[in-house]
Amino acid sequence: MDDFRVCSDLCEENGFMKQAELMRALARGKARAFVVVERGYEYNDEIYSMHEGLNGTPQTVFLDREEARREADRRNARAFRDHNPFSFCYDIGEITDLKVPELNRKIGQVLGREFDIDQERGADYDDAIFKGATDEQLIQFSKLFTLQFFYVVETQFGG
Repeated sequence: MDDFRVCSDLCEENGFMKQAELMRALARGKARAFVVVERGYEYNDEIYSMHEGLNGTPQTVFLDREEARREADRRNARAFRDHNPFSFCYDIGEITDLKVPELNRKIGQVLGREFDIDQERGADYDDAIFKGATDEQLIQFSKLFTLQFFYVVETQFGG
């Protein structure tokens, strides 16, 4: 019996089930980690442009997929507080799959007020339209968009 299996048994005996599962996965050479990655973007003299494809900078690592997803959601919410999403597109269809009337309705529900993209779209960085929203509102709001600043990548290690 190798060290990882012995450690997994000790963890399980002492009630550390997640750690026991990790030790067993390491013993099999099939441990998984979930990396929260920040996508890059740049200003192109007109709008901000996200880098193509799934590339970016690793930010933090989790052993649990749901924990990583929650952290990516939290980080996306903070990014939406600081960045007006409409400054990342020429056309609204570039940052959401929703049609404008549906997006207005859903954003209005999240914010608890009337919302009209045509009136809000010109807000610049200093007047970011979602600065006053709560963290929970921002998480709900960010899920309305395909524009995501953070995402989760699964990777394997061990063995």
